[in-house]
Order: sequence, then structure tokens, then C-alpha cells
Amino acid sequence: MKPANIGDLVQSTMLRRDTARIKGDLGRLTGEMSSGKIASLNTSLRGQFGPLAGLTRSLALTDATLASNAAAARLAEGQQLALEAVQGTATAAGPDFLEVASNGNDVQRKVLAQKAMGQFEQTLAALNTQIEGKAIFAGAALDGPALADAGTILASLEDALAGTVGPADAIAAVKDWFDAPGGGFDTVAYQGAATPMSGLAMAPGELVQLDITAADPALRDTLRGLALGALLDRGLFDGDVAAQGAVIQHAGETLVAAADTVTTRRAGLGAIEERIEAARIRTEAETTGLTMARSALVEADPYDTALRLQEVQVQLETIYALTARMSNLSLAMVLR
Repeated sequence: MKPANIGDLVQSTMLRRDTARIKGDLGRLTGEMSSGKIASLNTSLRGQFGPLAGLTRSLALTDATLASNAAAARLAEGQQLALEAVQGTATAAGPDFLEVASNGNDVQRKVLAQKAMGQFEQTLAALNTQIEGKAIFAGAALDGPALADAGTILASLEDALAGTVGPADAIAAVKDWFDAPGGGFDTVAYQGAATPMSGLAMAPGELVQLDITAADPALRDTLRGLALGALLDRGLFDGDVAAQGAVIQHAGETLVAAADTVTTRRAGLGAIEERIEAARIRTEAETTGLTMARSALVEADPYDTALRLQEVQVQLETIYALTARMSNLSLAMVLR
């Protein structure tokens, strides 16, 4: 048998080496095609991982900001809905109070007082709203509640009214209870913090402050007007038509004015909601840009990968054909 010459051995070695290399390329490209990711970032980035790390860090920051933005949006929406309920109550109750004060009879006054009690409780519930376990009108005291219950507040008001004479005196005592610094509202009714809740990031470097609390003057006035009606339901000036009429008249005027002020608060909150939404859109656009830039570094181009995969397949088929040809030639030489 005639031995293979040196040239045949060299060619065989080269073919085996090329076959191994091309098979490796084939496996790598197949993996990139299926995963969509570049197999070797070190080779692709030539060892320069700084830009990729920077993009990854920026994406983490924008993701965190978007989460904070969403939290701020939920809290603002919760406040808006609660204020809408308070405004609706004050808007409906004010004219009712004024109508009964002018033309109501004893039955209508009793019905109004009973209704006022329910409205007072509903308003307290709206202002004690919690979003994701956070009291939204309690300032920095997020564990809430923002306000005490109706029974506690009305009992304290009745204590403040002890010794008062006539409707003017009673109205003044109630107003002082609600408005005087360190008075009944501050010490009994309001359970939240004097400081507002911490600012929330709505965009990189931008904080939003949701600083409306249940101690806001507009909300105090709404509660004061409804509390006067609720006190009538608990027997204030029972049997004194003139005194009850004076209280109802003042409560109605208070509620009409409070409804307008709550509307102003809602408008300001609406402007904040618009800022939050605009910041979300900007941050999402930034996130999209960063994601595209990062993808360009770590993701394989499917079209380019498919072309290279086809080229590698052709090379591999060529090597197999050459190998088969060389094997045939060697066999012929052996058979001579």
C-alpha cells in the first residue's frame, strides 16, 4: 500500500481545522439567530464594556423614575377623585341648605340635618382615602388616617359649644374650633402631619409635590359647613326654629364658598397631573432611545446573522465535498 504523502497529510489537517472552526461558527450563529443576542460580547465590543455599562445604568435609572412617576400619578389621581367627591357634596349641599333656610319647614329641616350627617361622614371617608396603603391627605404621616371619625369630631364640637348662647355664638365657636391654630381641628380632627408628603420623582431630576392635606382651608370649610348641619341632627337648637334657620343659612353660605375653593384646588392638582403625564412621556421616550442603543450593542442583527449563517453553511458543505473527494482519491491510490 502506498502511503499518503506529506501534502495529503497537511491538507487533511487543514480540512479538519477548518471544519472545526466552521462548525463553531455555525453553532454560534445558530445560537444568535434563535436567541437574538450576540454570543460573544467581549469580541463584539472589543473589550470596551464602558458604553454598555453606561446604557444599562441609565436604563435602570429611567425604570426607577417611571415607577416613581406611576406612583405619583396614582396618588394624584386618588386625590383628584376624592376632591371631586368633596366638591360634589359641597356643590349639592350648599344650595339645599340655603333653600331650606329660606323656605323650609320643620320636617325639611330635620331631613336636611339627617342628610348632612351622612354627607359629613362621606366627606370624612373621602379625605381618609388610602392608595396602596398610603393616606393621601395626611401629609408625611402616610400610615393615616388623615381625620378622626365623625363621632369623635362631633363630640368635641359639642364640648366646644357648651355654654354658648344663640346661633351667632355657636357659629363663632364652631368656626374657632375649626380655624384657630392649635384648636380642636388641629388637636382632635386632623390626625396627619403638618409637613407634606415627600416629593416624588416624576422625571430624572424633577420632583412633584402633592401637598394638599385634609387640613387645607377649603376642606376645613367644607367639613365645617356639613358639621353644623350634623350638629342639628344631634339636637343643636332643637325646637328653636329661628336659631336652626340661622345655622342652616350660615352652613349653606359656607358650603357654597367652599365648593368654589375646592374647584380651585382641583384645577391646581390637574395641572400637576399634566406635568406628571408629560414627564412620563419624556421618560418613556428616553427609555426607548436607551433601549435601542443598548440593543445595538448586545443584540444580533437577524438579517446579517442569516446571511452569515448561509455563508457558513455553504463553506461547511464545500469542506464536506472536498473531504469526500480527498477520501476517494486516497482510496484509488490504495487500490493501485
